[in-house]
Amino acid sequence: MFCEIVSDISFSLIQTQCLQLIQTLSDPSERLLSRKLAARIVSFLAKVCPLGDYMKVFMPYLKKMAEDENWEVRKVVAEGIPSVCETFEDSASREVLYDIVINII
Repeated sequence: MFCEIVSDISFSLIQTQCLQLIQTLSDPSERLLSRKLAARIVSFLAKVCPLGDYMKVFMPYLKKMAEDENWEVRKVVAEGIPSVCETFEDSASREVLYDIVINII
């Protein structure tokens, strides 16, 4: 029980810190390198974040970065999609990912 509580608290802290970092780095006024880093972080978080949390908290940023004006940011998002798909085998989450890929193309 205690381990579960500590795990939930630590995950919550990690999620909060990552969210703040992603909000800052993914801002369109940030440099290209920062936005590319944000896209990589969001793709990586799919491996450590529960599906519901990822879809609610981080997926909107993945969608936003998939529509970035710079093709290099969109390319980083596209490169991360396969690992996100591997993590989330749920068909509803894959539908969202397919929409992101369509927007990139």
